[in-house]
Amino acid sequence: MYHGAHWSVFYFMLDRFLAYFLVGMILWFVYKKAGNLLPAMLAHASLNYISIIVRTLNR
Repeated sequence: MYHGAHWSVFYFMLDRFLAYFLVGMILWFVYKKAGNLLPAMLAHASLNYISIIVRTLNR
């Protein structure tokens, strides 16, 4: 739980605090369930990829 709050504060975007916190919690949950960091890393990379696609399509 600490990590979700840590990253949401690290990015210091108060309007997105809750979203970053929730994503951090979901990634932490994926890591804990899998017992391996790779699935959480792949989920994070997928979210970043989706973000890039959405920004590209909105231009």
